[in-house]
Amino acid sequence: MNHVKAAGRFPNSWHNLNEREMFGTTCETTIRGSFYQSKWRWQGRFWCPSLSTIEGYSKSLESREDVIDHAIADYMQKGKELGFLTESQLQNASNIQPESINLSDDVKSRHRRDLTNQIKQENQTKIYDNGLYYGDTVDDVEHGMGAYIWNSGAKYYGRWSNGNMHGIGLYYFVNGDTYVGQFQNNKLQGYGILKSPSGYVYKGDFINGMEWGYGEETWTTGDKYIGQFKNGQRYGFGYWLFASGKGRAAFYMGGKEI
Repeated sequence: MNHVKAAGRFPNSWHNLNEREMFGTTCETTIRGSFYQSKWRWQGRFWCPSLSTIEGYSKSLESREDVIDHAIADYMQKGKELGFLTESQLQNASNIQPESINLSDDVKSRHRRDLTNQIKQENQTKIYDNGLYYGDTVDDVEHGMGAYIWNSGAKYYGRWSNGNMHGIGLYYFVNGDTYVGQFQNNKLQGYGILKSPSGYVYKGDFINGMEWGYGEETWTTGDKYIGQFKNGQRYGFGYWLFASGKGRAAFYMGGKEI
């Protein structure tokens, strides 16, 4: 992209993109670009007027596509936390309609026969030893939008590529943790929001399933930590902001403060 030309089109002002249907209603997306520290950066906003005035927001990203995905992920997490999005809406965010895992043997057998010799199909059910997949397939491989429900109780709703969780998705862990954000080849990769039942929340970058890059941690006490992470641990410089209003700088190596 010619950033000079783009700057002329978006002189640090918001630009409306095409409306999109999500959560059973019409939602809106806006972006704007500007130079920051000699690099072109994007900011994005996503909201659904009929559901709430709350917006999903993302900023300081080099990719226009990524900034939109991050804004949608932020909106989904806020919707889940604040209660204006139901679990059904989150699951069906991309027209996913997962079926119950408790299917009868004759239904399972029929679905196996129906999948034979199919090239590209939507809303297919595939039964595995460890769970059930419901969604799009290409050449009998999970590809497109789909849901997987494991026998263990874990669930994933989102994008698939060549049989792998890949793209934006929502994952429910067995321990009660939830993650909404980007996946790559079955791993948490890119920007995401991880929340535990205790109320602890991490918002930031992931690499190979671990917190890695810039991130923010918050606790129900109101305390917050902002800084760099590596291998799932705090690493390098960061800053603590306490509920009392006080704050301090910190430096970590291997997850330990020095």
